[in-house]
Amino acid sequence: MRWWDAHLIDNFDATIRTYVDHVQGCNMSYRKEALIEAGEFDERFGGSAHMEETDLCMRIRKSGHKIVFEPDAVLIYLRDATDGCRADNYKQ
Repeated sequence: MRWWDAHLIDNFDATIRTYVDHVQGCNMSYRKEALIEAGEFDERFGGSAHMEETDLCMRIRKSGHKIVFEPDAVLIYLRDATDGCRADNYKQ
């Protein structure tokens, strides 16, 4: 993300491990201590929770941790039929 205008820059097909400003929310993991120090996810993000991962990454970086893109990471996606960022779970 460009810091001066928040324009998202996609480069998620990179082949090298590198430090990044933020991660895309669909495929991410955090060290527990970094997540806790940053204040965890902000539950005020509702609906689609758009940009919640960017907000969290910025707070993690501000707390002194680094965000790393790891191209060799493996994800097994387990879909849950309830909860998450679905419209019917949005609380006003």
